Amino acid sequence: MKFKLFSALGFSHKGCYRDSRQRTLPVFIGNFPKSQLIVKCYQEAKARSYKAFGCQNKKECFTGPKAHNDYNKLGKATNCQNGVGGGWAQDIYFIT
Repeated sequence: MKFKLFSALGFSHKGCYRDSRQRTLPVFIGNFPKSQLIVKCYQEAKARSYKAFGCQNKKECFTGPKAHNDYNKLGKATNCQNGVGGGWAQDIYFIT
C-alpha cells in the first residue's frame, strides 16, 4: 500500500473520517493541487507545530491544535479516495 511510504516522509495515514460544517479540524490551511495536497498539507501543518492534518475533497487542507484528538469525533467515513478525502470526509494523517 502506498501509504506506507509516507512514514519515511514524517507522517502516517490514520484513515478516512467524517467531517461536518462545525469542522473536526478547525484550521483551514488552504487549497492545493491534488497531486501535491498530501505533502503540502503535511508541510504546512508541521510548520505550525500541529500533530495531525486532514485532506478533504481532493484539494482542501485542514488541521488544528487538537487535530490528533478530534479527528474521529464523527466516526469513520467510506468515501475518501486515493488519500485526498472526499465530500465531507477527510483522509487523516499523523505527523511522526
